[in-house]
Amino acid sequence: MKIEKIMIMMVVILLVFTSFVWAEKVVVLSDLVNPKTITVEGNQIYITELDSIFLYSLKDFKLQKKFGSRGEGPGEFRVTPTRYITISLLPDSIVVDSIGKVTIFSRKGKFLKEMKAPLYGGVIPLGKKYVGYSPVTEGNTGFVLISIYEPGQNNSLKNVKDFHKFGYPIFRGNSKMDPVKMFRPPLAFTYQDKIYVDDGVEGKIYVFDSSGKQLYTIELECDKILLAGKLKHEYIDTFKTSPTYKAFYEIVRHRLEFSAYLPKIRKCHIIDNKIYALTYKRETAGKGEFLICDLKGTLLKRVMIPFKESDIVELYPYTIKDNKIYQLVEDQDSDEWELHINEIN
Repeated sequence: MKIEKIMIMMVVILLVFTSFVWAEKVVVLSDLVNPKTITVEGNQIYITELDSIFLYSLKDFKLQKKFGSRGEGPGEFRVTPTRYITISLLPDSIVVDSIGKVTIFSRKGKFLKEMKAPLYGGVIPLGKKYVGYSPVTEGNTGFVLISIYEPGQNNSLKNVKDFHKFGYPIFRGNSKMDPVKMFRPPLAFTYQDKIYVDDGVEGKIYVFDSSGKQLYTIELECDKILLAGKLKHEYIDTFKTSPTYKAFYEIVRHRLEFSAYLPKIRKCHIIDNKIYALTYKRETAGKGEFLICDLKGTLLKRVMIPFKESDIVELYPYTIKDNKIYQLVEDQDSDEWELHINEIN
């Protein structure tokens, strides 16, 4: 009997252990040079670079189409090295946001129309309306202003309501700036006719209806991570040496002042009736901590998922869909981009 009990216990332990083993799938996407975003919907993968959109099959990972280019004409995008295109998927169209315009394509990449938009803000669809966020200043204080827009005359979006704003560091005067927060601004999302605004620092998500009326506030259950010692030096070294940040660092280093703690949330996704919030917790190498909550903010589970970062500041592009995380990772030896797919157990 003792032997049988021991064998049963060993089987149970083995089953428990194997249930936590990650079955990662890796696919090389050789057409990519410098991807910025990834979206998965239906049987397709949508990947954007600075001014181009790639459509891949989710079944065999083959490139189906590439479209988009930089320019001022119809169907072209206005971009800069730091302001690349982003997309939103509607049931029958792709909405592309670039500097000063919103461009609409069919799901197969056929150009349909475009509208003028706030010059340097981001724009995302909300039913027949749009939500835009843009930088504004009042004296030496900078803000991110969240507004509702509607299609107006002359193929342009008109502002119908400013409904929320956040303080934000800007390049004016001699005020101090927190570089971590500079690269972690507030973000707006739309989902099921609601607007979700992630404050970027305190782990709060403000929820509004489609008219801009605030419904409730979500406070995510996040650990506070002290920014000091080795961790702080790692941030400083990245700002000093990275091609992305070093020019910025040299110009404003006399004004930089780090906060005592990191922001509570690094990035959020709202998909499949859940909130997936990536924290700054980095206790396990090669994994990221995600808080998975319902749309009211109730914590469903806290899980460590295989996850790679480009550096301590910048994330490799990723998305979540159907309980899987899809992340584009550059192979430093071959310079090829790989798609890593992991189940969220």
